[in-house]
Amino acid sequence: MPSVQLPATPRTPLSTASVVDAAIELVDQQGRGALTLAAVAKRTGVATPSLYKHVSSLESLRQKVSARVTGE
Repeated sequence: MPSVQLPATPRTPLSTASVVDAAIELVDQQGRGALTLAAVAKRTGVATPSLYKHVSSLESLRQKVSARVTGE
């Protein structure tokens, strides 16, 4: 009988808030120049296209980060 493999760790569902959190952490640790969709995707453990469900572009992500940081 074939065995069923379960993921090593359950994945937390991706949300807009978690994408913005990851982007803020990335900027805090590596600077504004490090903010790319690919870097945020890597940090959140998803493929880059998965981010487009939560942000429409890098500029959109930058706006969400700015709004969160400035409290808007």
